[in-house]
Amino acid sequence: MALEFFGENALFEHISSDRLDIRRIDIYDSKVIDGVLELLSVNVTMHLPYDWQDIDDIYKAKSWLEKRLVEGDVFSIYLTHSGELIGLLFLYKFENKSEECQVRVGYLISENYWGKGVGSELICSLLYELSKIHGVVSVVGGVSPDNIGSIKVLTKNGFQLMERVNDTEFYQYKF
Repeated sequence: MALEFFGENALFEHISSDRLDIRRIDIYDSKVIDGVLELLSVNVTMHLPYDWQDIDDIYKAKSWLEKRLVEGDVFSIYLTHSGELIGLLFLYKFENKSEECQVRVGYLISENYWGKGVGSELICSLLYELSKIHGVVSVVGGVSPDNIGSIKVLTKNGFQLMERVNDTEFYQYKF
């Protein structure tokens, strides 16, 4: 039986930590779309692919989000104490013939929360949840070599540099 991890049959809808409430995104909630538009600032998206940049109106934000949902799972990251949307988590699954699964992870954090441990807390919580899922053997995150903050988040949580491809470094965590 194939590992049911993404889409309607996902093994988790929600992750929580001391400060974060991470939930499957609700694309039909206008507050979420407004929040996504606010998150996709020039500084937040500067190290990301071209089609993740220049999202400057609600229609582009919704279209961008719909594309991300076709690619994998998207989660909203909220502060537990205030309910403020402060980021997005992206998960993509790659299975091999033995039904082992590698999860690719990406995330965006609001500039207002850079350097405050939010990324590290997010990745730590995610790794804990993924460690409980049978078949998940590793997690990989791709990052621009210029994105020192994200590199620190990954390495602090036990990821190791796996390979460099073009302008991206891939870091891997093995269970």
